Amino acid sequence: RDGTAYLLREAGAGDQAQRFDVLRYPAEEGEVQVRNQRRARPSAALAGSTELKDIAELQWRASLPVTTGLMALLSAAIGIGRPRTGVFPRLMLAVGAYVVVFNVAALARTMLENGDVPAMPGLWWSVLVPALAFLGMWQWRR
Repeated sequence: RDGTAYLLREAGAGDQAQRFDVLRYPAEEGEVQVRNQRRARPSAALAGSTELKDIAELQWRASLPVTTGLMALLSAAIGIGRPRTGVFPRLMLAVGAYVVVFNVAALARTMLENGDVPAMPGLWWSVLVPALAFLGMWQWRR
C-alpha cells in the first residue's frame, strides 16, 4: 500500500519509477510447486521409496531426535566440573562436540544420498559418534 515500484535497466538509462496506492500481484492458477519436495513429503511416503535421497531424508528424520538426546546426555557429562574450575574449557568442549557430531551427521546424510554407504546402516553409524563420546566421558568421570 502506498508505495513505489522501480524498474531498473542494466545500462542505467531508461529506469522507471511507478507510484501505486495498492499493489496486487495476480498468482497463476494451478498447482503450486514446492521448492524442496522431498523435505515436504510425509514420512509414510518416504518409507515406501527406494531412492537413496528419500531413504536419507527418512533416516535423517528418525536419527536426529536420537542424536539430540545423546547430545543432551553428553552435555550433562561435560557440564559436571570440579569445584573452583573455569567454565570456559567445558564450554569449548561442548561447542566442539556439537560441531563434530552434527557435521558427521550431515556428512553421513550426504554419503547416503550419493550412494557411498549402503541404505543400512545408512545414517545410523553417525549416531555412534555422540554415543561413544558420552560413554567415553562417563568412563573418564568414573
